[in-house]
Order: sequence, then structure tokens, then C-alpha cells
Amino acid sequence: MGADTALARGIAERVLRCPEVLEMCPLPGDDGHAGPTTGVVVTSDSIEIRVRARRDRPLPLVAAQIQAAVGQLVPGHSLRLYIDGSDSTHDLPF
Repeated sequence: MGADTALARGIAERVLRCPEVLEMCPLPGDDGHAGPTTGVVVTSDSIEIRVRARRDRPLPLVAAQIQAAVGQLVPGHSLRLYIDGSDSTHDLPF
């Protein structure tokens, strides 16, 4: 397992501990060739995460929980979140 794959899995585990997150969802580039899809794609300077969250919760709350959960793992990376399968994204610098 490569370093990026291990990091993606660690990020997914932390994100799934957020109380508002229901599940991880696949992203383009997360094709499962290295194992089950994680809903996380890691690049040299960014992290992309796709989740399905509770619909009755404000998106900023969900985004803040995810940022708090993964920020220490990836300092200096930007974070792109895809929440609820919608087309909207939120870029959050660390």
C-alpha cells in the first residue's frame, strides 16, 4: 500500500468519526485499484473528500467537523469537500 493510499484511508477513518457524516462516497481518481474506494483523493498539495452527511445539519457545521478531524494529518494542504453528493464545494485552507 502506497503512502498516499495509507493517508487516504487514515483520513477516511477520521472523517467517519464525525457525528454528522453518514458515509464516504467515491470520487473521480478514487478508482479502487489499490483496494476499496475511500472517498478521499490525496495529491501533493490538496485533499479531496466526498461524504454523505445528515441532511438536517448545516453544511458549515459538517465542513468544520471534517476540517477539525483531518487538519492535523495534512497541514499545508487545501481541502475540497463534496457534501451530500451535491455539486457545491467548499475550499478550506489549513
